[in-house]
Amino acid sequence: MIFKGNSVLVSKKDNSVLLENVGDDAEFIPLMDLASLISGQELNNILKEYQVDNWKRRHNFCGTCGSKTTFDIDDQCMVCPKCQERFYQAMFPAIIVSIIKDDKILLAHNKNFPENLYSVVAGFVDIGENLEETVAREIREEVGIEVKNIKYFASQNWGFTSSLMLAFTAEYSSGEIVVDQEEIDRADWFTRENLPDLPPKISISRDLIDHYVTGM
Repeated sequence: MIFKGNSVLVSKKDNSVLLENVGDDAEFIPLMDLASLISGQELNNILKEYQVDNWKRRHNFCGTCGSKTTFDIDDQCMVCPKCQERFYQAMFPAIIVSIIKDDKILLAHNKNFPENLYSVVAGFVDIGENLEETVAREIREEVGIEVKNIKYFASQNWGFTSSLMLAFTAEYSSGEIVVDQEEIDRADWFTRENLPDLPPKISISRDLIDHYVTGM
């Protein structure tokens, strides 16, 4: 597979992922767009290749002594032949959480989203935090409220950003919505009958919202 930034080379004829450049039949499309064309294990395999490719490119040189690294296929890591430092693939843990109040769900609009697309609150885990502390902090920082009854929901390898998404549900406890205006510019409580545009079905954020919609 051939990647360029967050895009992958595919065939214009059938949108199949190409292993080599075949001239006029090839084009790069964003991985997120590819996700609307294929799914399941095929998509997972492509995202895994993307993560490995991205990781290799960022670890061409040893972070300890600066020597050029090589790939150890057996140990699946980059190795410095000079100082023997080993660099393993990194996953970035992040939480994502649905918040319920009076049978309504809190959805937020990120500044980078399309105009009417909303999703649940998410954020990366800080050093020294446990997951429940991250949930409470991210909610407090992004939308200004407090929550209770934080419960684990599910997880997802989000290969687009090499993140391990850890999903939770929570109940509103106190406070008024005040968005941070850095990542989030709008947030509100929504009922099942007045939902805005939602994330794609492949995402665990949509799983959380669908879980609310079905009342399960």
